[in-house]
Amino acid sequence: KQGKQSTMKELSLRNEGLQLKVKELLSLKDEELEKALAQYKFEELMELVLSCPWEERSRLILLSPFAEGVVKNLPYQELFLTLKASSLDVAVELLSYANGTQIQFFFDIDGWYKDRIKPERVASWITLLFEAGEDKVLEWLAVADWDFLVAVLQKFIKVYKRPDDIDLTEALDFLPPYTLDDFYFIEFKVEALEFYFKLIIEIIKEALPDLYMPLLESIIWEIPAQVEERAYRWI
Repeated sequence: KQGKQSTMKELSLRNEGLQLKVKELLSLKDEELEKALAQYKFEELMELVLSCPWEERSRLILLSPFAEGVVKNLPYQELFLTLKASSLDVAVELLSYANGTQIQFFFDIDGWYKDRIKPERVASWITLLFEAGEDKVLEWLAVADWDFLVAVLQKFIKVYKRPDDIDLTEALDFLPPYTLDDFYFIEFKVEALEFYFKLIIEIIKEALPDLYMPLLESIIWEIPAQVEERAYRWI
């Protein structure tokens, strides 16, 4: 028992020391802080960042020599809270260092209300992702939960297939104008988000071609309530 109390006291003193060091570092101007952070090893920087308040954390991360490594190694919840506490432009910069599974976590924790997907929250994250770069969107799509991806896309697009017995010229009279292959035609439900969802479909077709047809078929045939329920089960 005495040994346990001693260990806890040591940890408490260590945490206090880290917090004092963080406070001292944050008092420096950016140029001075960048020089100071360059003296720390990666694991030491991780400790400092995790001891820092969420609203101040991005400054330590982005002025450190290991910004990408720190972001990728932050616990998912900690990175999420850091993003939420940051300004929009800083959040975009931090997000540009995140990996695909971290990004899926952000959708999982912030894209739902109870057991239902909240389209406006999902749309906000998708817009933010595109601000961070199309490569970041691809990184997410490559590891995205399948049922979640289908359920989200069902909320923003409707997919039609050209009947086999109707030629393209005739089909264009009654199908939506957007198509990448003259077979699947896509209607975009939210005009303000059409640009982003067109890009998502194009990224999938070009970079993840094995997903393209199964995904569009799932959007057509899956019952939205059922696929959303399955997606929620996996959170």
